Amino acid sequence: MIKAYLFDFDGTLVDSMPAYISVMTGVLDDFGIEYGDDLIKTITPLGTAGTIKYYIEELGVKCTPEELAEKLAAARAAATEKVLAANAKIEEKFNK
Repeated sequence: MIKAYLFDFDGTLVDSMPAYISVMTGVLDDFGIEYGDDLIKTITPLGTAGTIKYYIEELGVKCTPEELAEKLAAARAAATEKVLAANAKIEEKFNK
């Protein structure tokens, strides 16, 4: 008997890349840090911990890893809320 399913919907039902890019560049913008066009290509394989380290050590973000992790988490939560709100509006239109 199957008790659980694991389903990866990213890129299948939802394209989260625009929100990811907005979060990752937005945090740098908040700190006034300049970055190149290759930023997303560079940080995507690093994961969150690696990205935090890269932002602090390579790009010069001035905060602790814990502070940056909190800032990224808050930005992700805000981006998720925007997507969910937009999806609710779309669903409402389809249900009329």
